[in-house]
Amino acid sequence: GGPITCIRQHLKKIIFHDFRGSTNETAFLKFIAENARVLKNMVIVVSDWLLSSGVDARAILKHLTCAKWASGACKFQVFKSILREGERPVYGVLLASEVLPSDPFDKIYYREPLL
Repeated sequence: GGPITCIRQHLKKIIFHDFRGSTNETAFLKFIAENARVLKNMVIVVSDWLLSSGVDARAILKHLTCAKWASGACKFQVFKSILREGERPVYGVLLASEVLPSDPFDKIYYREPLL
């Protein structure tokens, strides 16, 4: 069925790290919200750059909260990144391939809720 079918029928969780509030990022996440019928959890980790730039991240994210969500059961969460501008997460093959009951990328680099 292609990528659109995959998003509509199979995407259950998306974690978007280093959100900078660009039009393309917001449009992409809004597309996911409006098309992913089985989405259960959308997590956005806002970059330190956006928070320190003086731009109102809540105003940018309002476009997502006002979207017509395809899944009525989706939990929408927004967090501040604990990484400073220029720092990169330590992802690796070993971390990604570990067989754990939880997602290894789930809450490694964010803790403090923004919204």
